[in-house]
Amino acid sequence: MDLTGSGIEQLVGDVLASRTYTHSQDVDDSVAAVITVEEDRRFFPSTLSAVLAQSVLPGVVVIADCTGTLAQPLQTSFEVIPMPAGPAMRLPQTKQVSVRILCTSRFGGCRDGTARCRNPRPVDVA
Repeated sequence: MDLTGSGIEQLVGDVLASRTYTHSQDVDDSVAAVITVEEDRRFFPSTLSAVLAQSVLPGVVVIADCTGTLAQPLQTSFEVIPMPAGPAMRLPQTKQVSVRILCTSRFGGCRDGTARCRNPRPVDVA
C-alpha cells in the first residue's frame, strides 16, 4: 500500500513509520479495532498510536474514513514477533496485524459503513 498521499493515508503512514518496535507485544486475531475518522483529524494520530502501543494488538485495525475523500480502500500490514515470558526454547512465530482504510461512503455513509467495518474477516479492498 502506498501511504505517501495526502490526507488519511499519509497520517496512517506516518504513525506506522514512527511505531516503536518491541518484543513485548502479542497479537490477538480474534480482536479488531475500528477507528472512525471525520473532518477533524487532530486526535487521530494519537488514537492510532495508542492502539498500536498496547501490549496485545488487534489482528485487524480498521480505519473507517467518513470524510468521503478516500478514492479507494487501502490495506497494509506489519509483523510482530512476540517473545515468551521465560527463556526462549525456539524461535518465536511472527504474527501479523492488518491495517485497512475503508471508505464508508461505499456503504451508504459513516454510520452504516462503520457498522460493516466491525467484522474482522477479510475485506475486499480492490
